[in-house]
Amino acid sequence: MIVPFSFQKRSRLWEPGDTPGIVSHYDISTSSGYSGGGFGITGLNDLQGYRDLSTGGSSIPTIGINQNSLNTVELDGATQFLSTSTGDYFTAGGLHWAIMLCSPFSVSNSSDSMWALDGGWRDYQFQAGNASNFHGDLALGNGNTSITNIGNSNNHEGSFTIASIAFNMGGEVSDTITTKLTSSNGNFTKTGAYSGQIFNSHTLKIGASRNNNQKLPMHFAELFLVAGDASEVTNSTTQIEKAEGYLAHKWGLEGNLDSSHPYKSTPPTKQD
Repeated sequence: MIVPFSFQKRSRLWEPGDTPGIVSHYDISTSSGYSGGGFGITGLNDLQGYRDLSTGGSSIPTIGINQNSLNTVELDGATQFLSTSTGDYFTAGGLHWAIMLCSPFSVSNSSDSMWALDGGWRDYQFQAGNASNFHGDLALGNGNTSITNIGNSNNHEGSFTIASIAFNMGGEVSDTITTKLTSSNGNFTKTGAYSGQIFNSHTLKIGASRNNNQKLPMHFAELFLVAGDASEVTNSTTQIEKAEGYLAHKWGLEGNLDSSHPYKSTPPTKQD
C-alpha cells in the first residue's frame, strides 16, 4: 500500500511588511536600516523603500545601548531624523496607524516628541506631556482635540516603551483615535474623538516635535507607519496586536504585555 506524502505548511514569524497598507518601516537593529556607523548615524533607511530620513540638528546620532542584544540609536536631544520631502501616510478616507519602540530619557519640555507628522494644519506629535517626565500626550492640529496624560501620570523615562496611535474614520472602530503606551510601568490606553479628518502630505520627524523646536533624548529602536485600519481583524487578532506582539518578542519585552494580550506567550506568525 502506498501512503501519499503530504506537505505541511510551515508558519514563519509575522513581519511589519505583512501589514496591509504599510508605508514606511525604520529599524536600527539591522545594518540595512541606517547609513553611517560607529562614528555616527547619518540617516535612517526606509525598509519599505518609501522615504529615507536624514539627520538634522547640532549633533550626530550614535549607536546607543543594546536591548535584547539588538542595537538602538541614541538621540541626545540636539538632533533628530527627518524626511526631506512630504509623504502620504493616511488613506484617502483618513485611516492611519503607527507604532514605535524607544526609551525616552532626560525630558526637559512637555513638547519633547517621540515622532511627529508635520502637515501644517491637521497633523500630530506624540509628546511627553510633562516638563520633566514622559507621561504621553497626543498633540493634534486643527479640527481634533488632543489626548492628554495617556500614561496616567506614570513616567516612562528609562524604560523601553511601545507607543502607538490609530486613527479610525469609517473603519472597524469608527471616528475614534486610540493611543497606547506599554512598558515596564504598565499598559495604558486612551481614546478620543476623530472629528476632523487628517489629509495627506506630511513630513516625518523622529525624536522631534512638528516644528523641530523640541527634541526628545531617547534610544530609538523601531517605527512603522501604516495607511490602513489598525483594528482590521485577520484570524481573530487585529493588526496592531500583531505589531505589539512582534515588537515585544523581538526586543525581549514580552513580559510588559498585558496578561490577556493574544501574543503574550508567543510572537505572531504570518498565518495569524
